Amino acid sequence: MNFHRLSAAALLSVALSPSLSASAQQLAFPTAEGFGRFAKGGRGGDVYIVSNLNDSGPGSLRACAEATGPRTCVFAVSGEIRTQSRIRVRSGFLTIAGQTAPGGVVLTNRGTPNVNSPLDIQADHVIVRHIRIRPGPSPTVSDNVDAILIDGEDIIVDHSSFSWGTDETFNIVGNGGSSAGGPVANSRNITIQWSMIYESLRNSTHSASNHSRSTYLGYGAQDISFHHNLIAHSQRRNPNLGTVGQLDWVNNVVYNAQQYFGELYNRHGTSNVNWVGSVAIVGPDTLKQRDRNAVNIFLNDGVATHNLYVNDNLDMNRTASSQDQRLIVDPKDWTYISASPVGTGQLSLSAAAITSPQQAYKDVLAFAGATKPARDAADNRVATEVRNCGGGIIDDPSQRGGWPTFANAAAPADADRDGMADSWETARGLSASNAADRNGDLDGDGYTNLEEYLNELAGDNAGPQTGRGAGLDPDPTCGFALGGGAKLEIKSFTATPAAVAPGGTVTLTYSAGANSCKRSWPSTLPASQTSGTEVVVISETTQFDLICTQSGQDDWIARTVFVTPTGAVPKPVVSLTSDKSSYALNEPVTLTWVVDGVRASTAGECRASGGWSGIKTVIGKETFPAKFGGDYQLLCTGPGGSGVQKVAITVSGGSPAPPPSGGPAPSAPSVSIRAAAGAVNEGNSGSTPFNFTVTRTGSATAAGSVRYAVSGSTRVFASASDFTGGAFPSGVLNFAANETSKTLTINVSGDNVDEGDEAFVVQLSLPSGLSIAAPANASAEIINDDAPPPAPTPPSTKPVAGTIKITAAAEHVRANPGGSRIGVQWKGATGSIVKGPVKQDAINWLQVNFDSGPDGWVREQAIGPAQP
Repeated sequence: MNFHRLSAAALLSVALSPSLSASAQQLAFPTAEGFGRFAKGGRGGDVYIVSNLNDSGPGSLRACAEATGPRTCVFAVSGEIRTQSRIRVRSGFLTIAGQTAPGGVVLTNRGTPNVNSPLDIQADHVIVRHIRIRPGPSPTVSDNVDAILIDGEDIIVDHSSFSWGTDETFNIVGNGGSSAGGPVANSRNITIQWSMIYESLRNSTHSASNHSRSTYLGYGAQDISFHHNLIAHSQRRNPNLGTVGQLDWVNNVVYNAQQYFGELYNRHGTSNVNWVGSVAIVGPDTLKQRDRNAVNIFLNDGVATHNLYVNDNLDMNRTASSQDQRLIVDPKDWTYISASPVGTGQLSLSAAAITSPQQAYKDVLAFAGATKPARDAADNRVATEVRNCGGGIIDDPSQRGGWPTFANAAAPADADRDGMADSWETARGLSASNAADRNGDLDGDGYTNLEEYLNELAGDNAGPQTGRGAGLDPDPTCGFALGGGAKLEIKSFTATPAAVAPGGTVTLTYSAGANSCKRSWPSTLPASQTSGTEVVVISETTQFDLICTQSGQDDWIARTVFVTPTGAVPKPVVSLTSDKSSYALNEPVTLTWVVDGVRASTAGECRASGGWSGIKTVIGKETFPAKFGGDYQLLCTGPGGSGVQKVAITVSGGSPAPPPSGGPAPSAPSVSIRAAAGAVNEGNSGSTPFNFTVTRTGSATAAGSVRYAVSGSTRVFASASDFTGGAFPSGVLNFAANETSKTLTINVSGDNVDEGDEAFVVQLSLPSGLSIAAPANASAEIINDDAPPPAPTPPSTKPVAGTIKITAAAEHVRANPGGSRIGVQWKGATGSIVKGPVKQDAINWLQVNFDSGPDGWVREQAIGPAQP
């Protein structure tokens, strides 16, 4: 088949008038969701028929992808395209319609000199559907072999499969919060949906050994939706998130991450991440320790921070929806958790597109990846491995059956080569000899006739796949036995003062529970010394990094000290300019901004108001159609306060801009919750009331309501049977007009069972006429006040030093006899008695050094001899 290019400008007018201008917010395709859902792709443009599997030349995918102007790549061929070098997309408004390949298509680097990713997108308004990209090992050592690299605006990737990269397999990068050449546009408004990312190669052709890295969404990229995707079989970056603006991580499945599941960083600005309805599952390669949380936070910027919202997720520590929401996050990072969605305050997906994590698991395993015309052998294998808790990290594709092959089925007849099958056109009254009718809109819904054909091939006419998956619910532990894990934590790290004059001294003090610590400043202390104080002299603003390591995990905290002539922490200095001052309606406006020169050190985040809106990077460039005349404001915030600048523009025929705000938009009246008492004795019968106060602040003139629900808290949590009625309490609190406080009573059932202390949490959610403020949840401890069994332990079975083990299901470890809890030891944990027994509150306490996990005081009745 010969390559054929259709020029939109050269074609005669079509009898069917296109309605492409009907809506500026036309979805990319009917099932598009998230920030990238309005990508235009090649709508209304040329058609390129991909008629061969050559790397380049007429009829190749490269010829289409590297062309200019709006265009759609339609495949009349199936099989493997072996790229000799990167396919570079530098001109936007492109659709790559993999669903048209009659037998499926895959991009690889197999047997070629390519030492980079097969597909490199640095353009705007791109749609990619039903493509497979599997680079494989490079011919020589290379640190650049990803499957795909994305850097642009308004991009959506749907139902595609990515595997066998040797660096990361999947990459989205932003402008990094800086540019040596000045402000540039940032990557934003991107959706990755219903796709598979798996088997990043470990000991392959990367310069570093053991370099299996899956998914990197970062370098300051912003406004990303990542939903209904599968990540499997990778050591780290599952994912690595270094985003700004807002990232919505919704209904994803991550399986068999070895060292880390999710990693959140803030090097390029404050991160706002919403983690909803997702599952992290232990696999054969996962280190079997309970410190492998779904979410791990690293503060690797001394100016920015993290904001995290978690709701209805599962991992090895939160295996049921009744448990504390926060358990998917390392407890040391709970301070970053917010009560409601962060960023804009709402998710980028519709409510109908979001399910429980159990249903998401079924949906993703049933429908994710390139499924048109059908899943290939590799995708099917990986989905089966996740269901069966099998598979593993690999070094080479040959370890899992090698490269799948594709049948080169015949493409449907297309006489006018407009990308639509003749039979499809004829059935709808279109002409199989008039290529121009591809850009008409027969039904007036905003999609061209070509798009209607492509959407039908992709299965959009069947509606969303959400909720249609079937099968068993996931077991986040996959049945593996899990240990307690390491006690890694940077307990404190201070750099004082926060600002000095040039040549000033800074005192750095830190303490960590770790094996070793790496310090970014000139230090005389050995790496093995995990606490200390040092004094340094600085002449310029400096970020101090402390990275501590234990058992294959890191903790990272950064502190910034400013150097200024006055020795005071500076406010951000904001520069905001427009390309001109007057515009016609819908004429492109370009705003350019920068904080403190080309590398901001005084601001972690900027917010726009007036004629524009949203969270912005600390340096950037943005172009949009002129709608509003008036002030466009940018307010940037950092440790020294806020800096602001406005630019005024006029728009002929435009509406007045809303007035700029002095900060974040005011919130609705809010509610928060606190426990009246942190701990209450359980009682031996009947019910015991635990009272909580729910307080409304702000305007109270109108009625409002908020839901509450009780769940277990921490890893020794209360069960449903601990509450009156045998079920976790839940309900709605209704505030009448002018009512500012309500008492919520949770009744706990008393009993005579000696079962140890337990805890529960009350969580507020789904407010109406209100918002939720911190604290959005409150915990309480049920104190076991039942006496231990009266029969003494026979002398022959008394535990002796070095031989004890925990015999209770779980036991709190306390700082002193009957004192505050410092951790948990699980049944079977062993250790040595170093002191005791000491009687406190009629209970004998023993001080134990455990073989792993926290050391401290435990009840004598909870332990026994290590050997029967």
